[in-house]
Amino acid sequence: MMRRKAYASKVLLLGLSLSMVAWGRQHAGNLPRIPTAPASSLRLRQALRLALENSPRLQKAASRVAAAQAGIAAQKARFYPSLDAEESGTRGDDPVYVFGSLLRQHRFSAQDFQTAHLNQPAPLTDWTTAIQANVLFWNGGARHQALQGAELRALEAQLGREQSRQQVLFTTLEAYAGLQAARQNARVAAQAQAAARALLRDAHARYGAGWIVKAELRRAEVFTNQAQQRARAARDAVREEAILLDVRLGRPWNTPIGGLQPLAAPSARAQRPLAYWLAAARRQGFASRQAVLGSRLARVRMHAARSRLWAPQAGGFFRLEHDSMQVMGQGGSNWMAGVSLQWNLLRGGQDAARLRQAAAQLAMARDDQRLANQHTLLATIRLWRDLRLAREQWRVSLSNRRQARSAAGVIQERYRAGLASLTQSLQAQTAETRAGAERVQALYQFQLIRARLHMMAGGLRTATILQAVDTGRRKQSGQTQLREKP
Repeated sequence: MMRRKAYASKVLLLGLSLSMVAWGRQHAGNLPRIPTAPASSLRLRQALRLALENSPRLQKAASRVAAAQAGIAAQKARFYPSLDAEESGTRGDDPVYVFGSLLRQHRFSAQDFQTAHLNQPAPLTDWTTAIQANVLFWNGGARHQALQGAELRALEAQLGREQSRQQVLFTTLEAYAGLQAARQNARVAAQAQAAARALLRDAHARYGAGWIVKAELRRAEVFTNQAQQRARAARDAVREEAILLDVRLGRPWNTPIGGLQPLAAPSARAQRPLAYWLAAARRQGFASRQAVLGSRLARVRMHAARSRLWAPQAGGFFRLEHDSMQVMGQGGSNWMAGVSLQWNLLRGGQDAARLRQAAAQLAMARDDQRLANQHTLLATIRLWRDLRLAREQWRVSLSNRRQARSAAGVIQERYRAGLASLTQSLQAQTAETRAGAERVQALYQFQLIRARLHMMAGGLRTATILQAVDTGRRKQSGQTQLREKP
């Protein structure tokens, strides 16, 4: 009689534990999300707009473009004459100074020719008010070369602004997708933690019934602690990614972030060939374009150094002045005009050394251009290959998750029937959790590599970034995707 009561209690306890395990697996996917402050959903288009508006990198690039445009205006101004005004006062008894000042003031008289007056004149004050215009007719093309250099630097600044814009778009996508992936990993970890707790409760029930040994119970406790640590680490990762996204958007780091758009699965259509990406990267890639501008700028500096070596300078001036004993007082007005032609005969070899320096810099710029082309070629090939591998990894992750989920279900059924050990059940649960995390990571890596490839080709636009999220319209447009079967 006592044996029958003990056996009945064991069966009842085992039934309760199995029902708890079934309830845990059934409701693991309906667990509440990580608690956050109420916030509206953040769409990727909105995130990109905020990042572009608040990015200090773009503001710095815009300031650089404005400075380059001002440099062009400054070089254009060198083609116009200059006009200067001068007001100066002098007093002294130098004979030559007094004689010339009296002539300029129109106050020279016959008594000023006396010997005593010429040798020992009285001190004289002379106030000069003058306006002088200077014009440079030609300087061997140095002005044109300086203008070309300023225009090339403006092109570099504009190219840098476009590169900064694409970098902001990429870092925003990286932070947005990183937070989305972290939240998905946190949900996977929370489901694994709930399932591990259910298995631990079942293990306690089986240990109390004498069906398993204490070592298996300790193994279940260790597995549950590990699942709890992974869940805690996943929640911390969500908070870190949320802070990073707020920083990218230029907002306070503790701004609540609501729901995000899910990442889009890779399209089933064929990938563009490698030749397309190589041609685009060589034509529109930032590294290649910057190297071309650097070579052109070095060539302009070479021409400027050569013109300073042999080309003469021709200029002219016109000066109108008024001299009097008081400021703007009664006196005499005079004008003077002239032209000049100047050759550089000898400057200690300075110009020749600058010419050799410019020639060496031109050779370096051409070498940099070749290196940039090689780097662009290798980087594009690597990214194209990585994109193919990421697409294949996504397919494999879908298959692995379906198989791991199916295997876990079979092992759980066998475990409930007493045909599988607790260790096998824990291993199946671990494999299912790992497969879910690998699926999230594969999708995250695919979208980032795809964006990097577009940026390498210089074509990362807002429309390209928006293709990384699932808008729900792709089925309507007839575009098929590699989606996970429910």
